Amino acid sequence: SVRGRDGTDMNGAPGRWDRVWFRPFDPFSVGLFRIALGSLLFLMFVSLSPHWETYYAADGMLSLHDPALPQTAEDRWSIFWLTEGVVPTRAWWGVGMLASLAFAAGWHTRAATIMVYAVQASMIHRNWMVVNGEDLVFRMLLFYGCFAPRGAALSVDRWRQRRRAASGSAQPLIWPVRLMQLNVALIYLIS
Repeated sequence: SVRGRDGTDMNGAPGRWDRVWFRPFDPFSVGLFRIALGSLLFLMFVSLSPHWETYYAADGMLSLHDPALPQTAEDRWSIFWLTEGVVPTRAWWGVGMLASLAFAAGWHTRAATIMVYAVQASMIHRNWMVVNGEDLVFRMLLFYGCFAPRGAALSVDRWRQRRRAASGSAQPLIWPVRLMQLNVALIYLIS
C-alpha cells in the first residue's frame, strides 16, 4: 500500500480525497491560464474604452441619480458608486487596464488579481444591462484567483523570487485550481 507523507494510506478513500484536493502540483498550467485570462481582460478593457462613461458614469445609461431606478444594497457594491464625485469614472478604466496587464505578466499577482476583481465586480454591479456570461465567468475566475497560486510560474513574481533565493520553493497545493475546474464544469452542466 502507498503511504503519504503523514502516513495516510493513499489507496483508501481519505488518500484519494487528499490526492484530488490537497496534493502539490506543477503550477505551469496555471501560469499559462493566468496569461490567457489577463490578455482577455486587457482586450475587454480596450474594447470598452469608447463606451466606458456611457456604461458606468453616474450620468450614463443608468443614472445614479434617477429616482425612477430603484437603488438596491447590491448597487452600492461598486467602486463607481462609492467614489462617485471623487474619482473620475475613466480612472477606473485605467486601473482595470493596468491591473489586467500586471495580472497577465504576473507582477504582484495577488494584488493585481484583487484589483481586477474589484473593477470587474463593480462593472457588473454598476450596470446590469451590459452584463453577459463572459463577465460573470471572469468575475468567478478572478475570485478563485485570489486564492490560487497564479504567480507561481511564468511570472515576474517567480523570476524575482528565484533571483532572491537560490533554493526552489515548495510546489503549491491544488485545491484552488480544483475549485475553478469544478465551477467551470458546473457552468457547462447547468447550461
